[in-house]
Amino acid sequence: MSDQTIIMTFELLPNELLIECFKYLNALDIFYSFDQLNPRFSGLIRTILLRLSFQNVRKRIFDHFCTKYLLDSKIKDKIISLKLSNKNTCDQIDTFLSLFSLHKFSNLESLRLDGIRRTNLKNLQSMLPLISKLYSFHLIDSDYDLSSILPSGTPQLLAMSEPPHHLNHKLQTFPIVNLTISIYNLTELDKLFTYMPMLKYLNIHNISMNNSNNTISNRCRAIYLQKLIINNFQYEFQLFKIFVEQIPNLKNLTLFSKNETMINAYNWQDLITASLPYLNTFKFKFIYSRIDDDDDDYNTIINKFEQFQSSFWQEQHHWNTEYVLDKDLAYVYTIPYISNTYILTSYTNRYCKKSINNLNIFNNVTNLTLYQKTIREKCEFYFSNVEFLTLENESDTLKYNDNRFLCADNVHFLKTIINLTNLKHLNISSKCKIDMLPVLLEILKQSPRLSSLTIDPFTLSILLNDDELYKYLNKLIKKLDIYKEHDDTLNVFSTTKFCRAFSNLEQLKCNIQHLDNLLSLRNNLLPKLSFLFVIATSLIDENFIDQFKKGLLNLNIKHEIEYDYLTDGTFNEEIGIWID
Repeated sequence: MSDQTIIMTFELLPNELLIECFKYLNALDIFYSFDQLNPRFSGLIRTILLRLSFQNVRKRIFDHFCTKYLLDSKIKDKIISLKLSNKNTCDQIDTFLSLFSLHKFSNLESLRLDGIRRTNLKNLQSMLPLISKLYSFHLIDSDYDLSSILPSGTPQLLAMSEPPHHLNHKLQTFPIVNLTISIYNLTELDKLFTYMPMLKYLNIHNISMNNSNNTISNRCRAIYLQKLIINNFQYEFQLFKIFVEQIPNLKNLTLFSKNETMINAYNWQDLITASLPYLNTFKFKFIYSRIDDDDDDYNTIINKFEQFQSSFWQEQHHWNTEYVLDKDLAYVYTIPYISNTYILTSYTNRYCKKSINNLNIFNNVTNLTLYQKTIREKCEFYFSNVEFLTLENESDTLKYNDNRFLCADNVHFLKTIINLTNLKHLNISSKCKIDMLPVLLEILKQSPRLSSLTIDPFTLSILLNDDELYKYLNKLIKKLDIYKEHDDTLNVFSTTKFCRAFSNLEQLKCNIQHLDNLLSLRNNLLPKLSFLFVIATSLIDENFIDQFKKGLLNLNIKHEIEYDYLTDGTFNEEIGIWID
């Protein structure tokens, strides 16, 4: 079937089906694909609700959409979901907030901000309370917790000491039902529940002990909160107990903690029985990080883990658990394993019920670090949904005659541990010193979704000499990280050859030592490249820094520069370039 036939067939679909299809597409893709197709599509896409994401887009696409489509108030009113990111985009959030006030998006329901910086906070403080329909807010990978933008303790909000009377009700509470934030302090949670009383879903990536004042309220505040996820809880169990007693109707709890006071099944049983009567889903991972060779210490931790396999856990609530002993730590977790990351070493040993289905336990793991000696027959682990794979080398523990990495002959063992069809990113550790060509080639063949590669530049320069591997790299890889500290990446191979090998590259991270290397790469720029991140290392020389800045200005490209002076008399200059 020709492309023309496909287009004509698609046009025959009724509006109702087209609208259903558009629900799965980014607003950028919808407008750039259908706006100029014909009057019917142009009119239709202006009547539907839109989900707009600017993550990982080229600068000219961002600029064009903002200056053409978003100036139309009718289109702006149709946006219900908005995602902005400073990752790889040189202050995209700053730029967007300088052009638009978020509360002007009258139907905005969901907002996600990745990598927000302090310079964004003032604008966000003035806008966030005024977004009347906002119910879902994600503040991801930020150095600032949500207390930075809550009204209490932030007199700079709205830049006025006494807000107008008609705004007071909006300053008192936020209409947010779902909230995801990166970092938070336990002592600020009272403030959070006060200003967001309608929360039903709360996901906190990290609750850190960054304040000596650990006083928290034991009043019931979050009465509507039913699902709570905490990916890293650093406080002791007693403080968690006081905190969670504010959430009497909690039904679903997911918790990860390295605090050893959490590993007490009897304390948990008492808390759940007395204060969490509606809790029906409990997922956890608790880590014990100090394992001595002493038998008493070993037996103590084993007894603590096995207490989680009593009838209260296994039979009354059906919260099945297993535990793992590794070289330097041990951990107990509910099944299926809750975390999306896993490190599998040759020392990793599982202790579980034999009746449990082994294939589904690690379905949540998308980021796997795999050490070479685990690639063997009859491995007791299987990871079906891995997207990010790091291949690591235990060279410090290997005998001389065993110092080699996975070879092509036993790649089939790798496939008994990982489902390669879901793999998107491959990281070849710099500790892997042998010829990686057979392994990488086989993985590329077996991983149709692979598009991102992190690899040592010297290893890559060898791999590029193989014609078959060269072909697969060119076809698949869109994101490449070849940064290596104290190394001049672009001196390892010619820029022209590199550009031919990665003609589909969209993102690149590397390091250079001379301005000419950057200019050469820019002049030979890959046609699809949207973001270039380079780290320039040099002796401390102000003229060198000025040369870089002048060269970038002459290229007329959007960029940001940060540099740190190092103790060895050099500096690292981080240069992010968002390409038109």
